[in-house]
Amino acid sequence: MKEFTQAALSFFSISGHPACVAVSERMSAVDLSIEPDGSGAKDNEPAACRYLAEAFSSSNAIELARMLADTNEHLNWREAPRDVIPSSMHGHHTYVEIIGPDVGFNSDEMRFGAFLMAPGISYPLHAHASEEVYIVVSGSGQWRSHNFPYESKQPGSIVHIPPWVPHAIRSGEEPLLMLWAHLGDIDFRKYRIEQSELNEDGNPH
Repeated sequence: MKEFTQAALSFFSISGHPACVAVSERMSAVDLSIEPDGSGAKDNEPAACRYLAEAFSSSNAIELARMLADTNEHLNWREAPRDVIPSSMHGHHTYVEIIGPDVGFNSDEMRFGAFLMAPGISYPLHAHASEEVYIVVSGSGQWRSHNFPYESKQPGSIVHIPPWVPHAIRSGEEPLLMLWAHLGDIDFRKYRIEQSELNEDGNPH
């Protein structure tokens, strides 16, 4: 776990993107010297975990995906609460938090983890109080902000979402695996689904 987290920190720090530099600075302040205890009981694995092996072994996966696979036995994957996430996402996504207020590597100033979307899934327009940075590590996906067109992102791509900027994600034919980091107001309760002027295909209603 520590090796993977250090590798992610290095990726953020060398990217040159100001938001990524901010993430690396916050991660550097977290005590990564002690491996979290992964021996505790895990939650029942979400249905979307069936796509993890495919995501880890994808031909376009970058090294961070392979390192995440090496530490997967210590990760407690979850599905977001169903009263928060849109019904279209139920059973089709899973996430794990590695750094945060209530997890192994403790921080009250940031959250960091991984997020997996099943193939062919849309995460509709949503927004939150925290600043967010994604690193695509396996598969491919499309992001859009506000009502702008979708843009394709490949492994190694960085996506920056400022606070309260509405954004949406679509996965492609493969599972989409991402690393994510939240900075600023990291209270997950400060989240909302947004109305869109576009259909899921990116065209106007």
